[in-house]
This record gives sequence, C-alpha cells and structure tokens, in this order.
Amino acid sequence: MNDLLNPDLHLLREYMNDPNMLPGIDQDWEITITGDRTAEYLMTLSLENTKRHDEVVELLYLYSESVLRNWIVSTRERLEELLDELPNDSPSDVLKWKEDSKKALSDPDLANKNSASFGDYFFAEYFGHGRIF
Repeated sequence: MNDLLNPDLHLLREYMNDPNMLPGIDQDWEITITGDRTAEYLMTLSLENTKRHDEVVELLYLYSESVLRNWIVSTRERLEELLDELPNDSPSDVLKWKEDSKKALSDPDLANKNSASFGDYFFAEYFGHGRIF
C-alpha cells in the first residue's frame, strides 16, 4: 500500500518536499505513521535538505518518545541502533535529537518528566516553544 498512512521512502520524501501536500487524514497522522520502518526513512530524510526538515526532526522525537513510553512495538535496543547509525556530520538539530534520545534512554524518568511529552520537553528547550506543527 503506497499512501501516507503506510508511506514508503519515496512518498515520504515527496511529502516532506511539498509544503502544499497534506496527509489527507486527521491531525494525528504523525502518530499513525510512527514506527521502526518509518524512523529509518525519517533518519534518511533528516540528512537531506527537505522543505519540512523541522517536521522530520519532530517525527524523530515522536518516535523516541513512542519507544520510551512503550506506545509502539519496538525496543530501546532498536532505538539505540538507529541512533548509533546516525553520522556525526548530521545537521545540528538531528544531532540534538540523538543526544536528547540517548539522555532519555539513560534516564527513563526523563521521558515522564512533569507528564509532558518527551518531544514537547526537548523541543521547548531547543526551539524555545512547544510543538512545531
């Protein structure tokens, strides 16, 4: 199935480069597509200069949060593998996601800090405000 609920890398790249393209579903689209396969695609896209780069990084934070809170069927080990695969010359906001995720992996209580979401907590710290989309 090749739609935005089950995107392949090509379709996700097309979406992230077309600011006029809409997922065509409710506002929880980003939660619907979060998973191991999509995280690999997002890591690939995070190294490209997409028009929706901030959204790519936000989805990476959501993936980390989903793993840390056991919202998806994945393991912390898989998240650690993905983080370790990230090149050291990645964009600074992607390296910040890597650093924040490793910090949260080493301190499980951090993901539950003040019952705020992991992504909100770190994005507020990094961007100076809450969710970006």
